[in-house]
Amino acid sequence: MKDNIKRIYICFFSFFLIYLVYKMSTLLLKMGLDSAATEIFYIIVSLYLGYSLIRYMQYKKSYSFDELELYNRVNKIFSKIEGKVTPLQGITLKKDEVKGELDSIVVTSKGVFNIVSCSYIGDIKIKEDGNWYKRDRRGDYMISSPINKIKKNREILSKIYNEEEIVDVVLLLSDYIEIEGEENFSVAIVKNDELNDYINDYEIEDEYDESGLYDKLYVTIESEKDLDGIKSSYKKYIDAKLQFRSRLAAVSIFTILYILNIIYK
Repeated sequence: MKDNIKRIYICFFSFFLIYLVYKMSTLLLKMGLDSAATEIFYIIVSLYLGYSLIRYMQYKKSYSFDELELYNRVNKIFSKIEGKVTPLQGITLKKDEVKGELDSIVVTSKGVFNIVSCSYIGDIKIKEDGNWYKRDRRGDYMISSPINKIKKNREILSKIYNEEEIVDVVLLLSDYIEIEGEENFSVAIVKNDELNDYINDYEIEDEYDESGLYDKLYVTIESEKDLDGIKSSYKKYIDAKLQFRSRLAAVSIFTILYILNIIYK
């Protein structure tokens, strides 16, 4: 709610300041100070828009937007998981000289869910050999399969847990994806709004001690990504992007109106 109010303020402020510059410049036009009016209008507008563009580009270059977007979306999905669970993101584990970085894990009494996020969109076909193909007007072409990351994660997790304690899941982040041939894939494929139900409905004969599973994992954590920092950076990036776009829209509108004032003076 606080972020939404802040972004409404950014949009309002962008238009309001340009409106004041526009009114001041048109007033000078009416007073016959055409040259001064034009210089003031374009100088202020250029500085106003230029500052937001520089700020936006700095954030864009400083951070990997794909990484920021990925962690933000996964964090939102994890926040909706109900029950006694321990969701973890961006951790590096080390066990018996084997080291691996895992994007997402959820520790529950039903096991350790090894979650690999998939950000593909569009039509995907999984063929009988388990390979993934993207469909478009030119036909099908092979794309990277999440199974590679699943196996890599399992390499380190299997050093910590018994095989049956690990549950592999491919999480679809986008709502705009259709997959054909899921039966040809050895790992469960779950949509972003179905992860909570999948975990809660997952059936095993005897549940585990969730705290015990987490304790096994905890001692192998070598490092963790600063998720709060990533979240903060993502918000700053979005705010800078919104500020630039709202200022660009305001400048475009009032520049056209100003030119019309000059033409029909």
